[in-house]
Amino acid sequence: HHRGIHGGGEWRSVGVVGCGVSFRRLRMMERMGVPPPRDLYPTLMAMDEVTDESRAAALELAHERMQAGTALMAEAFASLRTATEANDLVAMDEATQQIHQGMSRYQAGVAAHRALQEGQAPQAIALQWFKSEMNLLPTALPQDRAFLFGMTTFHTGIMAILLAFAVFTSWMYGFKMRRAATLLTDLTEGRVSTESDAYSGVLTHPRDAPEDQNPTTPLSRRETWVGTVKVIGVFPETPGVNTFRLAMPDASPLPFAYEPGQFATLTLHPEGHPDGVKRSYTIASSPSQRDYFELTIKREPEDLCSRFMHDQVSVGDELNIQTPLGRFYFNGTSADRVVLMAGGVGVTPMMSALRYLTAHCWPGQIHFLFCVKTPADIIFHDEIERLSTQFENVHVHISVTQPGDSDWSGPTGRLTAEVIQSVVPDIAHYPVHICGPQAMMDASKAALLTLGVAAPAIKTEAFGTDAKRALASAPPPAPGADAATFDVRFTRSEQSATIAASQTVLDAADAVGVSIDQSCLAGTCGTCIVKLASGEVDMAVEDALEPQEKAAGYILACQAKPKSNVSVDA
Repeated sequence: HHRGIHGGGEWRSVGVVGCGVSFRRLRMMERMGVPPPRDLYPTLMAMDEVTDESRAAALELAHERMQAGTALMAEAFASLRTATEANDLVAMDEATQQIHQGMSRYQAGVAAHRALQEGQAPQAIALQWFKSEMNLLPTALPQDRAFLFGMTTFHTGIMAILLAFAVFTSWMYGFKMRRAATLLTDLTEGRVSTESDAYSGVLTHPRDAPEDQNPTTPLSRRETWVGTVKVIGVFPETPGVNTFRLAMPDASPLPFAYEPGQFATLTLHPEGHPDGVKRSYTIASSPSQRDYFELTIKREPEDLCSRFMHDQVSVGDELNIQTPLGRFYFNGTSADRVVLMAGGVGVTPMMSALRYLTAHCWPGQIHFLFCVKTPADIIFHDEIERLSTQFENVHVHISVTQPGDSDWSGPTGRLTAEVIQSVVPDIAHYPVHICGPQAMMDASKAALLTLGVAAPAIKTEAFGTDAKRALASAPPPAPGADAATFDVRFTRSEQSATIAASQTVLDAADAVGVSIDQSCLAGTCGTCIVKLASGEVDMAVEDALEPQEKAAGYILACQAKPKSNVSVDA
């Protein structure tokens, strides 16, 4: 408190903080000819006797102090609410201190107001208040000051405020939990909004969630997202292999979630292709990263899209995508161990899984087998080695088939059955994921079967150039197989086509101009999923279909060859 004393033509400030005005301010006001203000404490001490005028002045000051305390507490409660929602402990502590200050000011004004109305001596009121501010009052309170369970009005008020705040916080928590439960129910039952802004795109293809889907991902895997993304970085990995980092154009978090190993389908527009060309590329980044995702793409001289990505796409460009797609992924929920086998650029889905599992400190055993031609072709080499050093459960085997005159001192040769057995002695008890050139995958799968790995435990991935090459090299149909022809009717488009038994529903759609999305042409991406309304078809590959989808009558147009006249919802 400050006590202003006017004597000898000079105002002096006495150093008890909080009640008066500063010495500097008093001198300034004196020089300006303005009478210095008198706060509540000095006003009471200076009152020799209580007159109507002096009582009115003191009551006004007491009332102002009550208003100041009320304003201070209101501001503090607002700050406390904001700090609590943000879990800012420092701000919460500052807000509670401010509440105490506001309550103290309010109580001081109430006490002075009451004492003046009861006719107490002004000096006694001031001294009583001063002692309470300095904590000099006796701990045993007079009976007339006791209010509830031995507490003063002040402490009772504080307890009431804290109780009200606790009730409010509990209500907010319950409200948020109810909202979270509602959202979870909507996601589970498929009630997900498909509306969004210009950059967010839309959700398509409602589907039933796989049993091994990671339950912690924020977006149901029953939808794929179609929209525009922006290239924010291009990084060379090895000669002819670049990583493209893609994010939302407005820098917002990704509006979709994906499993480690799924892929995105790009719609590119190389010169001479105004309608666009679609190509699928695995997402190499970890689903844990929510601000961007990455595609690692090898430049294939004979592939139009990979050349376009390397030669024409740069930072700042925007691309149209559909994602996530594919059933080839491992997130650690379906098994407590895994073998990830990769050849060349087929390492991308394996890298997504490795990054995801290590980011979450997954405790299972991870065997990472990677085969390339030369040491210069080892994509992500430094990161793979770092993760194998950092995590004891990560076991890496990198083999080079053509070391040449390099200084490579690691394993050489292909991933034969003998090599696999030596690296993973109990391989028969592991699920195995394979991705790479078709010949490498075929050889690896055959080797695994000889080692006792059950066929359902082996998953392979092929799409893009290799998938189209494999499809083109498929054996021709048996003699006479083409003699039969069948009608394919597209119910929504009201179009029909007649095709041979060796052709697919997608061939029929292309013949009559019916639009069916397509990408891998190998039955692994699920882009061409349509519903069979009637008839029967054969599918050589149906990896992209969930059991629930098969039961509901969905087919893959790129694989479905009619066994009778069929109707398709397209």
